[in-house]
Amino acid sequence: MGFFKNIKLDANAKMLRDSFGRIGTEYYSCIVANVQSAIGFPLPPNRRVLAGDADLCLRRLQCVIALIFISEKGYVSNGRDMEVFSAALIRHCFDEKHRNNATQYLLKHKSDEILTLVAEVSLPLVRYVLGEDTEPSHVLFGMKATSLTLSAIPSTTKCAIASEFGDKKTAHEMALEEGAIASYVESGSPEK
Repeated sequence: MGFFKNIKLDANAKMLRDSFGRIGTEYYSCIVANVQSAIGFPLPPNRRVLAGDADLCLRRLQCVIALIFISEKGYVSNGRDMEVFSAALIRHCFDEKHRNNATQYLLKHKSDEILTLVAEVSLPLVRYVLGEDTEPSHVLFGMKATSLTLSAIPSTTKCAIASEFGDKKTAHEMALEEGAIASYVESGSPEK
């Protein structure tokens, strides 16, 4: 029984990796467009594709969200099963060079508030998009645009997780929450 359960946990981790990749790419495209609009000039083409530190930041964030949410929902039982799943998620989401760093990050932040982590990810993303030698005022405008865009990533990530684990009700609730956040970000005020 344990062998087949481990195979299932590994398959769940692979599917989440694929979902996280799609979500990360979509959000990064929005971040680039919003930052470009906020600062008023075009970004270099090599900064328009999710890669490098920006990619690692988003994947680490998504993995922390996943482990917290999966534990809260009981999709994977705590203990040995969660250890197996966590190891599989890290193995599938990070290349060998970055796995140790990702593991340390997850252990350090697994009890943090998700919104705090989202805010912390904003600066490295903006620095990646704009480059290290950017004027502080551009970084400030970029941070605001990035934070607003990233505010929906927890709901989107949770929606993908709930779908992967067959929890249609929660996936639907997360999709509605994501829609409300998107409406707020676009209009600057909550939907009425």
